[in-house]
Amino acid sequence: MTETLKNRIERLKEDYDRQPCGKKHAISLDELSAESSRFSKEVTLGDCVIDFENSNLTVIQGGVVPIVADFAGVYLARMHSDNPGITPLVDLTEAYRQPFILGVDKRIVAEAVISEISDSRLIVTVSVENEKGDAKGWAKLSFARKFRKA
Repeated sequence: MTETLKNRIERLKEDYDRQPCGKKHAISLDELSAESSRFSKEVTLGDCVIDFENSNLTVIQGGVVPIVADFAGVYLARMHSDNPGITPLVDLTEAYRQPFILGVDKRIVAEAVISEISDSRLIVTVSVENEKGDAKGWAKLSFARKFRKA
């Protein structure tokens, strides 16, 4: 029996609600469809590092942003996966334009869209912005769509 789009979205949302990493980092699944996904996270002091040599500038630690972007990319890829479980990531590229700054930026927002899809691979591009839509970075995730079990 083929899973309907609505059922797949609901199943993936339920799956996300049980993800320990998403809970630990308080990441919200804001939107999930066949075309895109959006995840976000409130910027908190616990996510930051302080640059004591630069006027105590408080920026988000660099590892926090990719976690949000990764969830956006992976869950969109899972919408198109032939395997209902884990979608195998083949390559990840990410770049930052400017840091998230505590007090200036309130949320990390990662929105994923499909860049390329074929029988063998799926490429997802994730834009990373603050709540005002200011571009902060991007990620590109490449996934294998079909693979052999070992």
